[in-house]
Amino acid sequence: MMTTKAIPTDTMATMTTIPNEPSFTANAELYFLPAGHFLFRRRTETGVESKFVTLADVAAAFTQVEQDSGWIPAGVQRHGFNKNGNWFVYWRPAQIVTITLDEGNRYDKLTIPIPVTVMIGDGRRFHLFASNGEFSPGAPVFRAPFPNIHEDHSICWGNNTPADAKPESAAAAWNLFFTAPFNNHLVEGKSKKRKKDVREALRSLNGKRRYPVGDLIADRSGTIGKLVSRVIGGGFGHD
Repeated sequence: MMTTKAIPTDTMATMTTIPNEPSFTANAELYFLPAGHFLFRRRTETGVESKFVTLADVAAAFTQVEQDSGWIPAGVQRHGFNKNGNWFVYWRPAQIVTITLDEGNRYDKLTIPIPVTVMIGDGRRFHLFASNGEFSPGAPVFRAPFPNIHEDHSICWGNNTPADAKPESAAAAWNLFFTAPFNNHLVEGKSKKRKKDVREALRSLNGKRRYPVGDLIADRSGTIGKLVSRVIGGGFGHD
C-alpha cells in the first residue's frame, strides 16, 4: 500500500520536517514537494529509507506502464526535465563548418574550423560555449568565439526559432545556430587576438583546418559540470 502527501512550502526549508505519521499502517509514502520534486520513503527491517525520485519514476509507479528513453541521439550527453520543460546537454567535436557573416549590405560565407562546442537547451533557452577536448563534466569552459552569444553563454536567436529543448531536437538547434547569419551583435571579448570583434578572428580562419585553441578566452563558470548545474537550476539566462 502507498499513500501520498503534499508537503507545505514552508517545510521545504529542512527535509527533517515531515508531517505527522498517519494513524494507519502503510508500507511506503510519496511526498509531493515544491518545484516538482518527489520524496519516496519506505519502511525496512532496520528503519526508514528515503530517497528523491523523478517524475518519470512516479508516472511509471502510478500507471504501471514501462518507460523507455529510446536511443539517445548522438552527441547528447545528458537530458532531463525541470520547471522550464525539457533540457539537454549536447557536445560536438572540433570540426569544419560554413558560416555566413551579415555585413548589412552583403553576406560573406566563410569555411572555417571551430573548436569543441557544447550546447545546453533549457526549455526555450539555449546556451553555447566552447571547450578544449573530449566531453567531461570537469572540462574547462571557454567563451564561444562567435557573435550573437551573451556573456552568460545564452544565444540571441534574432528571428530564428529553435524547437523546444528535447534531446531529439539538439542537433537541429545546433545546426540552426551555425547556418543562420551572424551579425555585428555581441562581438567583443571572444578572441584574445581580436578582442573588439571576433568576426575578424573568424575571417582569418577562412580555409584553415584547425582552430587555434590558444585564442579561446577562459570563462569564470569554471567547468562544464558547474555551468550545466547553474543553467538547468535557473541560475541565469535571458528571456
